[in-house]
Formats: sequence, structure tokens, C-alpha cells
Amino acid sequence: MTQSEDFTQAVYVTRVHNDPATLDRQAWNQLLDAQPQPTPFLCHEYLSALHDSGSAVPTTGWAPQFITLHRNGELHAACATYLKSHSYGEYVFDWAWADAYRRHGLRYYPKLLSAIPFTPVPGTRWSRKCANWIPFLANPAAISTTPSSMKVWKRSLAQG
Repeated sequence: MTQSEDFTQAVYVTRVHNDPATLDRQAWNQLLDAQPQPTPFLCHEYLSALHDSGSAVPTTGWAPQFITLHRNGELHAACATYLKSHSYGEYVFDWAWADAYRRHGLRYYPKLLSAIPFTPVPGTRWSRKCANWIPFLANPAAISTTPSSMKVWKRSLAQG
């Protein structure tokens, strides 16, 4: 499929997964392998190991919120994100921002982070078959704030 094709009749489904075990391993890895700068730290096996070992789980402040976009049932885009309750284990040092928010009576946490836990590795974060699908993944309404939920939204471009 090319970016110039007509997307108006497609049905898109965005899902938020709170456990990598709910993701199709083969589809996730194939999508990652097709990226210009894939990293082994985003492969399904690595993300699953972080989760299964208890390293990147809600109780450690890393609540997985893996966003997937399906077009007519096929995985077309994905991003590993985490809902964070603190800034530990990151390589983005935003403690001053969190403190400024607190001093002004605002909540900085939870925050949604697209990063590989405990790892400052560069590379692809938004795996996709077509760059036009990033707005569907970036829809803030699609993000679950409860670890036990998986929300599904259907969007048909033909219906607006």
C-alpha cells in the first residue's frame, strides 16, 4: 500500500494493550523490522521480558499502554508507551518540571512516555506501514488510564 492510496473506505481500530502478551508477536516484530531504524529493544520478546520479569509493570511505575492501529483487521501501526507515575528509570530528566507543576498545585503524573524502559537506545518508536496513520495512534482519547482496561475505537474515514 502506498501513501497516495485512497483511505476513505477503510475501518481503523485503535487498541491500547496493558500487557505485551495480548499483542500478536509475529505481526509486532514484522512491523518493527520494516522500520528505517529498528531496535532489538522494541521487539516483542524484549518487551515481554521486561513485563514478565516485573521490571516494567504498574507496581514499578511503568504501566504498559501499547497502542496498536489495525486497518481492516491487519496491524498497520504500533507504539510501545508507558503510563508513568514517576520519572525513575528514564533518560529524560524532568524532575524540575515535575517540581514546578507541584509548586503550582498541578499534577505532572501520570504521564505517557514513548520510550524503552531503563534504556537510552535511539531508534524507531512509532512502527508503521504508512506515515499517514500516526494521527490515529496519537489520539489522546485512545489512551487508557486504568491498567485493567483495553479500549477499542472504530473509526471510518468515510463517516468523518
